[in-house]
Amino acid sequence: MERAQLLRIQSRLKRCLTPAFCLDYDGTLAPIVTNPAAARLPDGVAALLQQLSDRHPTAIVSGRAVEKLQAGRGAWVDVPGVYYAGSHGFEIRGPNGSQLNYTVAAQLLPEVRRALEVLHAKLAPIPGVQIEDNKFVASVHTRNVSAADLPAVDAVVNGLLEEQPLLTRTAGIHVIEVRPQIHWHKGKAMGWLIKCMCEMLGLPSGADSRKATAMPIFIGDDVSDEDAFAELRGGRGIPIVVRAEAPLRRSTAAELWLRDPQQVAEFLAMFLNS
Repeated sequence: MERAQLLRIQSRLKRCLTPAFCLDYDGTLAPIVTNPAAARLPDGVAALLQQLSDRHPTAIVSGRAVEKLQAGRGAWVDVPGVYYAGSHGFEIRGPNGSQLNYTVAAQLLPEVRRALEVLHAKLAPIPGVQIEDNKFVASVHTRNVSAADLPAVDAVVNGLLEEQPLLTRTAGIHVIEVRPQIHWHKGKAMGWLIKCMCEMLGLPSGADSRKATAMPIFIGDDVSDEDAFAELRGGRGIPIVVRAEAPLRRSTAAELWLRDPQQVAEFLAMFLNS
């Protein structure tokens, strides 16, 4: 990150007591891989997150299910001091040992279960399709699907939504996601997380007062992260996109840019001694 960008961040952080980190997982903390089920943190990143969360409120905000990120043996992150917002924020949990457990649209979970069954049955003949159960989100990974077969995948998803109007479709990088059709996304989840973080730390948490308490720093790489970037524009936070190339001005609502997960880790490490 260039010096001018770092100075912008420093200037904004002077207005608050602490930064509050909200971090996407795939493509941000962990590199994108061919098999989505194999996405893991690089060596040293879990320890970095532990140190960061010891100093500043820190959350993972991901499309992955919370259980994959946090819960017990084999979890992908499972850092005790970190907050988790899984399924694009439809399920939120506090650090290990806390009582924070918040679920959005639980009544629509049976609809998502049914959608997963339909997707498995109808997409099975298409080579390369990988369907992932992210609890409140049915993720259809298309990274390994040929261009010729993508229209067939689209047709199956669109047909499903005609039969299940309580669900909606969103798109990411090589993924189609089916989730509850309500006005909730990573941006909304981030705002709720910041409020809870302030409350658990005993800091002012009201809508106005927390602006001077915790400055959100959201880092993400995908389309679903744009909702969070938009919430932070105009000095309300620090939105940072992860892209291999510098983004065009109107291609993202983020205001700052990092190249890859390695640069993300280097950026976060700067806050360990701040």
